[in-house]
Amino acid sequence: WTSVANATKYRVYRIVITNASTTVSTMTETTGTTASESINGYTKDTIIAYYVVAIDACGQEGPASNYYSEIR
Repeated sequence: WTSVANATKYRVYRIVITNASTTVSTMTETTGTTASESINGYTKDTIIAYYVVAIDACGQEGPASNYYSEIR
């Protein structure tokens, strides 16, 4: 992703969709503009989607980015 003016950090959210459930969690927070993780631990046919929000000095989240997804 590209940097956002006035952002002090970025929060990357992970959405995991399986046949039985959907969970949303924070994958990481970073001051940079990249993040990665291995999807090897997920079972077959799991959908993993990510989105990023910029966070300002007051801790306020900006709008969500576009989603990026992978199917395991």
